[in-house]
Amino acid sequence: MRDLENRLAEKKYAVYQPMIDLLSKMLDLDAARAADPDELKSAFGKFDAWIVIYGSDAAVRAWHHFRQGSFNDAPSILLIRFYADFVMAARRDMGHLDTTVSAMELVGTRINDIYGENNEMATVLTLDWVDLAKHVDWTPPWMADRSKTEVESARSPA
Repeated sequence: MRDLENRLAEKKYAVYQPMIDLLSKMLDLDAARAADPDELKSAFGKFDAWIVIYGSDAAVRAWHHFRQGSFNDAPSILLIRFYADFVMAARRDMGHLDTTVSAMELVGTRINDIYGENNEMATVLTLDWVDLAKHVDWTPPWMADRSKTEVESARSPA
């Protein structure tokens, strides 16, 4: 059983690693501007196919939210939140089940003034999704058709 778990963990790493690298690179504005759209589309398409096979439910759900946000013109600051939620789900999926790092800590390694005064990024990374949708005036598509009761009970995307 342990051998099977180790092989699955290796496969998950092989699936996640290229996308995590690509998304991390896209946090650099210059790299994002220089990216080849066809290469991005190809990389995302490959990952879309394999995440649904090897990803945990939480990782698939977080990836779905990231992709739907990008398909539906989510504010760029929300795409960073989707990225952070996805990375947290991937960490758990690859064996860090008891991880306690926050979205702030994950993204904070890349943003030097994340704890600065009136930092919108800090707000976006710490609000739950119901309050965040209100704050940025953008409703995620997966929440749009839900009743108020369902939305209120969906306080986390993953």
